[in-house]
Amino acid sequence: MKGPALVEAFRYNKWANLHLLAVCADLSSEQLELSVPGTYGSIAKTFHHMLGAEQRYIRRLTGIEPRISEKEGFPGIAALTSEAGASGDRLIELASAVEPSEQIASELRTPYAKLPAGIVLVQALHHGNDHRTHICTVLGSHGISYGDMDVWAYGDAVGARLGPELADVEGVAEVYTVTGNWDFVAIVRVREHDDLANVVTHELTKLEGIQRTQTMVAFQQFSAHDLEAMFGLGLEDKSD
Repeated sequence: MKGPALVEAFRYNKWANLHLLAVCADLSSEQLELSVPGTYGSIAKTFHHMLGAEQRYIRRLTGIEPRISEKEGFPGIAALTSEAGASGDRLIELASAVEPSEQIASELRTPYAKLPAGIVLVQALHHGNDHRTHICTVLGSHGISYGDMDVWAYGDAVGARLGPELADVEGVAEVYTVTGNWDFVAIVRVREHDDLANVVTHELTKLEGIQRTQTMVAFQQFSAHDLEAMFGLGLEDKSD
């Protein structure tokens, strides 16, 4: 229950929350109060509950107090979007770090006598899926489109298929997913600069999903040993 698969599941959880919040960002206050029988309640109430509960799960695992309280008024879609991003990132971190069998601290167990950390994580996933389904049911029942939200759509959105395609390009030695302003870093190894231009302009940019690129040329490689030697120049022992 710990490892890359669980981490990917929480990446989907974050993506799905932000996708659905973006769909609802332009809804009027009246539309946010829409509901249908059999769901948790209005769109606004469901979002408020879903993301408040997500922070309470994080509290059980870390002790960090929730910033969303259902006892307070609806904070708005923009505020919930900000909180969903932060909570989503925290759950992704926890999915890779928490030992599933670890018993959470006794003061955080209420109302349960015993609760392994892995159960809290799985409940967080289930709860998010359950209530996103409620919101989608409300939207669909009132003729409001919410786009594709299945895992295939998530894979397309995050470039899950693009990575292997990048790696298959001749000249590409390694491909990494990264944080920050870029989605991928592809390391290209060629003999001539003209070959690099061919790989980038004639191969990489033709792949579906590539929107823009930035090319950086590496001139010299330093190992830790090289750096120590470089910074030690002029500091030789002169006692001889």
